[in-house]
Parts: sequence; C-alpha cells; structure tokens
Amino acid sequence: MPLKDRSPSSGSIDVQVKRPGLRIAAIVALIAIALAAIGYGVMTLLQGDGSGWMEMTVDAAAKDTCGEDFRLMVDLDALTTAGRKEISLAYTQASQEAFALFHPTRHFDSTVNLYDLSAHPGEALTVPPALYRALELTVAADPRWITLAPVYQVYQSLALSTVDREAEDFSPRRSPEAAAYVQEALTYCTDPAHISLELLGENQVCLHVSEAYAAFARENDVPCYLDFYWMKNAFITDYLADALAAKGLTRAVLTSKEGYGACLDTTDAVYSLNVFHPELAGNSPVAVVGYTGPLRMVTFRSTPLVDLGYQDLYYLWEDGEIDSPYVSPATGLDTCALSELLSCSREKSCGELALTLAPFYVAETWSPASVDALTRDGVWSVYWQDGAPRLNDPTAAELALPEE
Repeated sequence: MPLKDRSPSSGSIDVQVKRPGLRIAAIVALIAIALAAIGYGVMTLLQGDGSGWMEMTVDAAAKDTCGEDFRLMVDLDALTTAGRKEISLAYTQASQEAFALFHPTRHFDSTVNLYDLSAHPGEALTVPPALYRALELTVAADPRWITLAPVYQVYQSLALSTVDREAEDFSPRRSPEAAAYVQEALTYCTDPAHISLELLGENQVCLHVSEAYAAFARENDVPCYLDFYWMKNAFITDYLADALAAKGLTRAVLTSKEGYGACLDTTDAVYSLNVFHPELAGNSPVAVVGYTGPLRMVTFRSTPLVDLGYQDLYYLWEDGEIDSPYVSPATGLDTCALSELLSCSREKSCGELALTLAPFYVAETWSPASVDALTRDGVWSVYWQDGAPRLNDPTAAELALPEE
C-alpha cells in the first residue's frame, strides 16, 4: 500500500536535580514547580542557585543529527572551559553517528547501518559494535520488534496524517484495506521462515529474506525490512550516554522526548522524575520519583503529552481515540496495557529496559506481578494501580504525591 515519507522522529522524561541529602518530603514542593515548568528535560535545584546547570546542544551547523530528539543538561560548573568544548564536540559527533547508525531507510557513507542490512539481504556485513549489540539484544528478546518494519511503516503514515479522512487509509482498525495489508505483512515479517537475522560474531550480521517476502516488499514499495521504530531512541540514548561517559562526563542527565533517559551522575545527588497520567491529569505530573544516579530509564505512554511538544508517533482522532506506536507483533494493532509505565535500572541499558518491558506493556492485559518480579533483576517501575501511582520497589527510589 502507498505509504508516506518518513520524517525525523522525536523523542522524555522530566528531570529535576536537588542537592545531595535532600529527602523526598521536600520533593513534594516540586510538584508546584513542575506544573509551571514541565517541558521535557527541565531541571530545578530546590536549594542553591543551580546556575551551573544548563542545556548543552549539538552544533547547529552539524547535519544529520538526532539533537532535536534529545536534551542534555550538564552542570557546567563541574567542567573546565576546555572540558566543555570537548563534551560539546563529543555530543555532536555521537549524535551524528547515532543518527546514521540506526536510520532504517537511508544509507550513509560514514558507516554500515541498519538500512544497509535491509538493502543487502543474504550478505554478511560488518556493523559497528553498538548496532551489533542492539541487534543481539533484540534477537535474544524477540526479533519481531525489529522485523515488524512494514507494519511500523503503516503506523508511521498514520501518525503523519493531518486529518481523519487521510488517516483512515492507514488505520488497521478503521480501514479494511489497511487491516488486510497489515495481516498479509505479518505473515512475512513475523515468520522466521521468511525473515531472520543471523549473528555471526565479530560484529558480522546477515539478514535472510525469502523470495516470497522480497516479492511482497517490491510489490508494496516496502522501504526496509528492519526498523526499531518506537524503540530506536532507547538505543540512541545508550549510544549518546556511553559516548559522553567515555569522555568523563558525570554531572549530566540526557533525556529523549519519548521518555528514555540516562542520569550519568555518580555522586549522591538526588534527582527526580515526573510521573504523568495524561488521561486523568493531562500534562500535569501526578507524582514525583526521587532517585540517585547513575540510572537508565524508559517510559511507555498510551497518550502523548501534546502540550509538551511530542506526538510524533501518535495519531489523535477527532472522536478522541488515539493510535499509539506500540504495535503488537501478534496482531499488528497498537496495544497498550495501561496508560503509562515508567521503568528504571542501574544495571540495564535503555535498550534492554525497552525490550524487557515491551511484552508486558504491549499487551491486552496488564500483569503487575510480572513487572514486579523484575525487581529481582534490578528493574523498578512506577505504574497506576487502585487509583494512585505505585512504586514497586521502595528501596530503589522514593515516591512523592501532590498534597490534596
């Protein structure tokens, strides 16, 4: 089916930082601040002037970066002038590298990327270690999260639509033609007999595609076989955070618009995350979670925080319904078990967290027991239960609710 051209994806977690030793009781006061400043990546110092914390951006002259998807907040007082320049250059370079590496539909001369694997099925290609690791993790978890590419492309076209009349052509729930196409695509893109990734070691990868699937792709102008889609910026968060940490940066927090994040701070400074429930409270936080770094975090939302500038992978229908990017590999339909899920870990990367939580969030029913069991592996979460947000591991962080 005809699909729309892809636009750059965007991608956040609201973050504040407090002085070391600040107790969670003080974080309650942050609710009022957050109501007035809830843009993604906002940082507030409850004590002290906090003047050293500023946003560091990629070089405006640099092309093909993912800088618009991310916000990097850095304590500039912790860096020398030379150190600031070094971090700025490293951030820009890593942003360009990540943009190219994980791009699903475009070739770059600078690297062997995800698109190159789609463009050269049957060939063993040597990819950069970061891409190999991302593929390795995905194949081990469930390769369908990346082989759903032709179905993701339908949802991308849906999200890019501007009016319902246009969007209906791409909605598997509202268009019989779109539903039929998605079901046919699923027979190919989720079947190992038609598509599989072979990891050969030493960063070598070979994509195998059947002749039948290749014919389907040609007939329907499918631009790629592999796409991380909503999960892409989880891996890019890891790439950027690791690159910055390698340069010795610690007093920093990186966030993406979708809700992926990395706190690099190795001190005992207390940070906080805003928790939202868009269906009940719109763009106002319903709770704040206090934590110390370092930490990686992911957020799943069935409803976009529109007023905060992010709805790129969603479509909002005039009747109030919302299509999200969380597509079930089993049904080809966007499926969310609950409104919002925030999950964090000190041991796992953002990519690992996304892959670990995806089966529980992209599901017909919510299984809190399964998510709670992940605390044994160092993964703690905040989710809505019995009319209130619940932190399932009080030893890992602290939860503060707004006062009545």
